[in-house]
Amino acid sequence: MPQSQASEAGGSDEPGDRAEFAALFEAHHDEVVRLAYLLCGDVELAGDAAAEAFARTYQQWQRGQVEHVPGYVRRVVINYVNSHFRRQARSRRAHIRHGPQWPAGAPSPSEQTIDAQHARWLIRQLPSRQATAIVLRYWQDLSHAEIAEAMDCPLGTVKSLLARGLARLREGAELEDG
Repeated sequence: MPQSQASEAGGSDEPGDRAEFAALFEAHHDEVVRLAYLLCGDVELAGDAAAEAFARTYQQWQRGQVEHVPGYVRRVVINYVNSHFRRQARSRRAHIRHGPQWPAGAPSPSEQTIDAQHARWLIRQLPSRQATAIVLRYWQDLSHAEIAEAMDCPLGTVKSLLARGLARLREGAELEDG
């Protein structure tokens, strides 16, 4: 197995292996932070999620338990962000949300175009699995099969999540415009 494939399959804690993982980190770090930000909308949380993802991936990689580093890191980021939101939801169950909260700088409902900030806001209104599928497909440009791997679910579930998520986004955009 070539050296680069060996690094993605895992390795020991030899200095060369650390250098290989450092190269993988450099190659994928920005993409992982971007994914985390798109999922959570918070720069600080995105940085924490990316750091945790690479730390956990490195631990498993040293044991030879990671076959594909980019996919494994994505899965850890998704789990980290989802866990964060579950903890937040548990701590806020007593609070009742009163209508949509418009983020600062979001376009008014009369505007015909949805800018990137508004699109992210709409995505954060989706259930987490739908939002995750939408972000992986349309921002990370992953195939349905890659999304199924990252989300650890069947291909049919990915297609369903994407269809339902897109339908809800369209509904939300139409409500904003109408």
